[in-house]
Amino acid sequence: MTLHRYLLVTSLTVSIPAVALAGGGDDAAATAEAAATDQTTVTGTAPAIFHKNTVGISLAVPSGTLSGSEVELAYFTSDHTAYDLLFGVDLAHTPDAMMPATMGMPATTTPGGTTFGLTVGAGYRMYKHHSERIHTYLEPFALVSSADLGSAGDNLSIGVGGALGAECMFADWFSVRGQVGVALTFASAFKAIELATNTSGLYANFYW
Repeated sequence: MTLHRYLLVTSLTVSIPAVALAGGGDDAAATAEAAATDQTTVTGTAPAIFHKNTVGISLAVPSGTLSGSEVELAYFTSDHTAYDLLFGVDLAHTPDAMMPATMGMPATTTPGGTTFGLTVGAGYRMYKHHSERIHTYLEPFALVSSADLGSAGDNLSIGVGGALGAECMFADWFSVRGQVGVALTFASAFKAIELATNTSGLYANFYW
């Protein structure tokens, strides 16, 4: 073999693996991109009732995200996304409290009263996986709450958080769902901060 032919064969031997490796790099990048896309892809088939313009109402069983009576109103924008409006009230009445006389101090009466608390909020429900009956979702949300509207300026709180839930369909128009979540709440003019899992609950849902 002449020197010229030897150099040509050697060059081809080195170049072919290099091209293969370059192609492999492109394949690896494509695989990584596909894997990232899969994390945001909805899998399975949604229930027939889950479509644009479907409306749903949810009742907490018992109270979950909000104290007192809670109602959620969902409006579907597609077969896997829905706006979620949250509304809760807490009406409480306490009677007068009688403190008996002690150590020469006269008896005192602490007057009771009625308080009316209100919570409103909004979430965005995103269904990620559908099976025959079970449908899982993620939902970020924000809440504004007052334990007593009579003094809302003193007890107003703002919260943001997220929930992970699963919904089981028992009929085309009825389901039960449960969720667990976490919320970061700011109160007392942002001087009090709380991180809690009080967004968990069980809900009965009706769709039309």
